[in-house]
Amino acid sequence: RKEMNEYTTQTGIATSSEWIMITSPFKSLQMDLGSAHWAIVTKDEEIRQLSAFHVPYGEHIAGIFPGKVFTQLTNLTVLDLRKSRQMTALPESIGLLVQLKKLDLRRCDLITTLPESIGQLKNLQELDLTDSPLISSLPDSIGLLSSLKRLAVGSSGLSTGNKTLLTLPETIGQLENLKELDLSKCKELTALPSTIGGCKSLVTLTLRECKLLTELPDSICDLQNLMELNLSKCKDLQCLPKNIGNLSSLEDLVVKKCKTLKTLPDSIGDLERLAVVDMVDCTSFKSLPDTFGNLTPNLKIVIMQGCKNLSFLPNSMGNLKSLQRLD
Repeated sequence: RKEMNEYTTQTGIATSSEWIMITSPFKSLQMDLGSAHWAIVTKDEEIRQLSAFHVPYGEHIAGIFPGKVFTQLTNLTVLDLRKSRQMTALPESIGLLVQLKKLDLRRCDLITTLPESIGQLKNLQELDLTDSPLISSLPDSIGLLSSLKRLAVGSSGLSTGNKTLLTLPETIGQLENLKELDLSKCKELTALPSTIGGCKSLVTLTLRECKLLTELPDSICDLQNLMELNLSKCKDLQCLPKNIGNLSSLEDLVVKKCKTLKTLPDSIGDLERLAVVDMVDCTSFKSLPDTFGNLTPNLKIVIMQGCKNLSFLPNSMGNLKSLQRLD
């Protein structure tokens, strides 16, 4: 076998074309990646206390991730498998990682879903599937992730996006501690489940470039902690929920380049904390409701460049004493 290029730190990782070794002052893990045979090569039982497992750029991981690895590492809190471009699936044994807090699966090009056993990860706080373009579904058991705070299934600004995810499971509404949901560039997503209103702790909802999304469920208005709603480039979005004014914590509303959106609901004037409204290139906008002028004293920025069919502004706009920018 080729010799390993040694590189060790407090959470050390050493790599070669055949091997990866992860070390700490008390632990060591070695994996033969070329033959997909994985083995612990130390008798030190403290290996079972390994808390972080990083295999970024896992180009040697092909097919289903070897399940027996997880039977040895049940105290992991961080599992980083980003850019494992040839890995097709995670094994059911991932459910054994009951201490896991972060699972990083960014840019895993061939993964299509997650095993049902993912729901056993009661301590998981962050699940990142950004730029994994073939994710076509999430298991119903995802609703059992009672500690989950961040779920990212979308795409970064540079990638082409997800063209296989059509919907989210109804169980998403059981994630009462979820603070951030990112579905950017899920281009085949046609709707959000009505249960989304159950995500009571949600602060940021990003639906940027969900091009087939035509409307939002009324239950979204139950998200009393939502501060940022990003709907930019949702080109088929027809309207916003009429009770959007119930989003009492909303500060940023971004609807730029929503080409078919014609106006904002009258209840927009009830958003007392709203500070930014971005309506750039909303080419179907013809008017704004009179209640827009009620957005005081916090509204500071209104951007409406490219709203070529917006023929007039309501007189109530003169009430916006805190307005600092109007484009």
